[in-house]
Amino acid sequence: MCTDLKSINKACLKHCYPLLNIDRLVVSSAEYKVVDFLDAFREYHQIFMAEEDVEKIAFVIGYGIYCGKVMAFGSKNAGATYQRMVNKVFSAQIGGNMQIYVDDMLIQIREAKDHEVNLRESFENLRRKKLRIYPDKCVFGVTSEKFLGYMISQRGIERNPDKIDAVEALQSPKTQKDAQHLTSRIAAMTKFISRAGDQSLPFFKAIKKEKESKWTPNCE
Repeated sequence: MCTDLKSINKACLKHCYPLLNIDRLVVSSAEYKVVDFLDAFREYHQIFMAEEDVEKIAFVIGYGIYCGKVMAFGSKNAGATYQRMVNKVFSAQIGGNMQIYVDDMLIQIREAKDHEVNLRESFENLRRKKLRIYPDKCVFGVTSEKFLGYMISQRGIERNPDKIDAVEALQSPKTQKDAQHLTSRIAAMTKFISRAGDQSLPFFKAIKKEKESKWTPNCE
């Protein structure tokens, strides 16, 4: 369900709770022997509204007025509030045997014999706050998996094959916009490309000025 929250969002102060740096999260999540991936169920819909605030997200339908009991989709501070909540719930684990980025939860185990202990601790924290996960979207006891756009494994950080396929499937750009799409996709893989800045220079020259943009043999 989606309701129009523009008015209340305009009246709300911005909650500047920061999201964690993705690169730092990925680096700190690699080189573990076993990992588990949990996916939160409906994210911020698990956060209940304060009783005095439920009327603020009321909505009208054909046969009445209803108030939401949980945080509404489209709320200005939903993402920041959810991240703050999970950081608080898993504060004893984050940075140790767990990493969380919004609804993606990663349990990391250095030794296979400690797998059950780490998993049990995470589930106990979930139960304590009555938080739920999507069983079908969870992966347990694997040695490598995709996390925040990268492949992480005991070997370290590796490129995501889906992103490689997306670039290889592209045709040569015919417009400036096509070239911009290409550079944005390549930007996600620069850490795996030697001298990426130098090699991408022809692309940036090609899209520098719209009137002069031209796909050259060097770009190809």
